[in-house]
Amino acid sequence: GLNKGLYRDFATSPLFYKGLNYSLGISRSRESLQRETVLGFNFTGFNYKSTAPLEIVASTAYTYSLYYSRLFAFAKNLPEKWSAKYGGKIDAMVIQRFNTALQNNAYGLDGFFNLMGSVKLSRDVSRTKAKKLKIWFYKKDLKPIKRTVSTQFNAGLLNTNLRNPYAYISNDVVVNNAQVFDNYTYRLFAGYRFQWQVNFSWELQNQNKVSLFYKWDIFQSTKQVDVFQMASHQVGFALNFKCK
Repeated sequence: GLNKGLYRDFATSPLFYKGLNYSLGISRSRESLQRETVLGFNFTGFNYKSTAPLEIVASTAYTYSLYYSRLFAFAKNLPEKWSAKYGGKIDAMVIQRFNTALQNNAYGLDGFFNLMGSVKLSRDVSRTKAKKLKIWFYKKDLKPIKRTVSTQFNAGLLNTNLRNPYAYISNDVVVNNAQVFDNYTYRLFAGYRFQWQVNFSWELQNQNKVSLFYKWDIFQSTKQVDVFQMASHQVGFALNFKCK
């Protein structure tokens, strides 16, 4: 997928960094009328830029996200072709950043763990009968096809992070004793995170699926002075292979 991202880290600079880059992911899902589970990994690479008063500051960031989601069907009856599920999602994410303009703070490594509540709404928009399409001189026979439109919202219930306040590598580098996680602080019930995704998928003749999606993701580490904020918009496609 393609990502448009924005972040700011008050621990090192109040500047906003934004950029456009790519995302790759792999997952395994199991879905039925009553239950749905997804286990996946996502990698995103960003090239950010921030326009300072007299210069353009560049920053490179990579995010690694391991997540697991489980949803259950609502017991109440819904209108025909509609389905609704509720459940939760666990997301463990590491952000790796490089910014030479920050000198001794040029390298950043931050960890975020979120336990989220989830709600998903889906509608079957399949073509159940064959149709003929005719537009001027263009004609085509449209075969029956299975299609689904869905949207899912995740809200953080337990948000934690592992960060180094005010400096990524501290002053130990001066005495040649730098520790990657030196002076890091683990914070529980800190910040927030929200995700929203819209998905449109259709089934191929071999029972595999193709999906188009839009995903919005926003989170904040804490309300303290060293707050880290990040948001992203992602559009992309996915190939879903049926496993026997």
